[in-house]
Amino acid sequence: MARPPSSGTSIAHWCLSLALCTSLVQAQDHLDTLFHRGRRTHEYGHKKFFNTAGWSPVINSPQRDTDDYFALLRQDYHMIQDIQRDYVGYTIDIRVDPCRDLIKAGGLGEACCKDTNQQGCQDYYNIESGQDLQVAFLQNAHVAGCRRTIFETDPNCGTYLEIHRPGRLEVYADIQIDDIGLPIGYRTVFLATHRLCRGDHETWWVVRTRSGPYVQKIKPFSVTAPSCSPPTGGPKPPVQLSSFSRIP
Repeated sequence: MARPPSSGTSIAHWCLSLALCTSLVQAQDHLDTLFHRGRRTHEYGHKKFFNTAGWSPVINSPQRDTDDYFALLRQDYHMIQDIQRDYVGYTIDIRVDPCRDLIKAGGLGEACCKDTNQQGCQDYYNIESGQDLQVAFLQNAHVAGCRRTIFETDPNCGTYLEIHRPGRLEVYADIQIDDIGLPIGYRTVFLATHRLCRGDHETWWVVRTRSGPYVQKIKPFSVTAPSCSPPTGGPKPPVQLSSFSRIP
């Protein structure tokens, strides 16, 4: 309960101070709701789950591409109703396997798409898993990141490309892409595909923030030749003709 005004303090001044304090408390409660690192319930489709992962400095971060690393990642994604559309002022683009055709790459090999526009970057829908997949990306605006801050080693902070199954939250591979805040063209990275089985997948452009990861772009692609056994009841992968060769 607020204390009554003391002698020499006007009623109007006391009421103004009380209103200001009340506003500050309400604002703090709102921030606590947004940024609290405790146990919270989230929904995705018909699935409810609890997320206890935080957003804080990580002293001994586990090695990437391990189960311990993926267990740290938050999955309370904010799915924007209208995934980012291309327009002149601000756009995000993702291209799959941009240097596959060596003739189109013009002798530049894996560097064919570096610091170029769309003309220099190929794009494919079907890929084969096993080898790391080259992906080109572009954002003609600042790429948010946490480098050179106390949150630099927190995997829940920064801008990443992630591989998902359509409609599923599980991360199969990821790579951080915010090392250059203001790129001058397309840049390329490699994503692991050894966890990918035959079927449809998506590459998500995700900004991981203190209030959760925000999905800003989704690029679909399909794996035609898996590096793992098909699920029970699923179609078997095609047999390569080379497997019938008698050459040892």
